[in-house]
Amino acid sequence: MPDFQFPEFHGLPPFYTPQPVPKTREQQIDLWSSLIISYCHHESIKIIDIISFLDSPVCNNKTIERKMPQSLLEKIITNLKEDGHAEWADESHSRAYIFYKSPAEWGVQIMKIIDDQGLLGEVVPIRRLMKLLSEENKEFEGCDEFIFFRSLKELEKKDKCFIMGKSQGIVTSVDEIMGVKFKLG
Repeated sequence: MPDFQFPEFHGLPPFYTPQPVPKTREQQIDLWSSLIISYCHHESIKIIDIISFLDSPVCNNKTIERKMPQSLLEKIITNLKEDGHAEWADESHSRAYIFYKSPAEWGVQIMKIIDDQGLLGEVVPIRRLMKLLSEENKEFEGCDEFIFFRSLKELEKKDKCFIMGKSQGIVTSVDEIMGVKFKLG
């Protein structure tokens, strides 16, 4: 795989300093958000440790001797979370999941495959579902189970499916899912 190509703005020193003008700061955070999603997707990074990521080539440009402050990275992660592209992995906000596609976007793809396969209204065992998705769409191959789970929970929240657990109670991971019933209409 070729090395990640950083955009031109990554080499501009002001990019690493939180901008004081609200409109400029918003654009700066949007550019950073896009860059982080692209970089994590390219490098197959699904979860970042905030402190370690500050030393990555994304946040620490040694060529121009600039490094993003932690407070800016935390604002960017919060922005990504609001857009559905990140989720804090712990209560201390020291780690975050980064989604190059939001769980809602993955959910749309899941529903398309289920519809195309004529499985609406059917109960699909979880391992069969994961296999089917990866066979029908290569993007699902090796999909992180947490992201897959969050996508199913998003569909359930929108009343497009019902997640059937192995036991009574709240389902909190893929391992606890027996099957998924995808609703018609």
